[in-house]
Amino acid sequence: MSAVLNGVYIDGSWRAGHDVLEVINPATEATLDHVSVGGASAVTQAVDAASAAFVDWSKSTGQHVIRAN
Repeated sequence: MSAVLNGVYIDGSWRAGHDVLEVINPATEATLDHVSVGGASAVTQAVDAASAAFVDWSKSTGQHVIRAN
């Protein structure tokens, strides 16, 4: 099991997490990991960051997008 990072990564920085969620393998019911969960504020921040990034990204050429990955 990996260490739980207490937060969510949005727009290049870590933000405070709201809670921790246990991830369970449905086939074995074994705990796979624990992940930090963001609240409503984190969701709003993530959507705003994604919307802002999409403006420039959508103007990118295919070659630029390939190099970014």
